Amino acid sequence: MRRSSSALPRWQPCPMPRWKLWRIIAYKQPITRAEIEEIRGVSFDMEVRKLLARNLLKECGRSDAPGRPFVYEVSEEFMDTFKLVTLKELPELPDFKAPPEEELFEE
Repeated sequence: MRRSSSALPRWQPCPMPRWKLWRIIAYKQPITRAEIEEIRGVSFDMEVRKLLARNLLKECGRSDAPGRPFVYEVSEEFMDTFKLVTLKELPELPDFKAPPEEELFEE
């Protein structure tokens, strides 16, 4: 017998790209799609749409950048899903220091 879609669990295992997207948005919010893509180097358009549809992400305004793109942040549903009261509860990111440019191109 087939189960109806409403009988399926609400939250299923999440693919790695979506986890990466959540982390970027949670730590860098408010953020535009272009800024997300600049950080990851790939398009996350479909993932952003899925998160918006599931109310885990919300539009919180528009950027002053050319084209006035939407700016996104995590929603209350996101906070409830991950049992967070504030974003300060997120673990601290490790310090990352890029090597000086001259080291990158020395042979």
